[in-house]
This record gives sequence, structure tokens and C-alpha cells, in this order.
Amino acid sequence: MHKVQEQLLEIVRHNPNEPIKIRETQRLLGLSSAGFITHHLDQLEKKGLIMVDKDKNYHPLHNKDDKRKAISSLKSYVKYLEARNKELEKRFKEFRKLCEKLD
Repeated sequence: MHKVQEQLLEIVRHNPNEPIKIRETQRLLGLSSAGFITHHLDQLEKKGLIMVDKDKNYHPLHNKDDKRKAISSLKSYVKYLEARNKELEKRFKEFRKLCEKLD
């Protein structure tokens, strides 16, 4: 695990009910990019060590039930993204047809 991920996991574990402030955490860890923090939080989520709620707050996962909930949540989100993607593809096709008619 990357050193930054270890540090972020400790921060999440010690503050489970408080949202992580990305910029504040960036300064605390002495990093130059807020995107770097977000990237490593995303990696921790993918590893099943933390979960993100609908308000973008990060929470530690301690047991299998937490991980099952996180997996269920991720599956639901993937289904949402797939449906959204289909809708966007449909709109793009309609837009393309309209552009062809205008040419």
C-alpha cells in the first residue's frame, strides 16, 4: 500500500464521523495536489478499506458486513452508470442525426 494511502486510512479511521476536507488533508500531508488525495482515497475504496457515502464522506470498513454493503452500493452505482450511459448514447445518436439533416 502506498504511504499516502496508509496516512489517509489512518485519518479516516481516527475521524470516522467527520468528512475529509481534501485541501486541508493535502496541506496536512504536505502534498502538492488535491487530485493526488482524491486518487488515493479512490484507491482505498476500490481495495474495500473505506466507503464513500452519498455526501462524499469517507468511512472506514471494519468487517465483512461493511464490505458487503460497500459492494452492494458499488453494484448499484454501476447499474446507474450503465443506464445513464445508454441514455447518453441514445441522445448522442439523435444529435448526430439532427446534425446530418442540417448538413
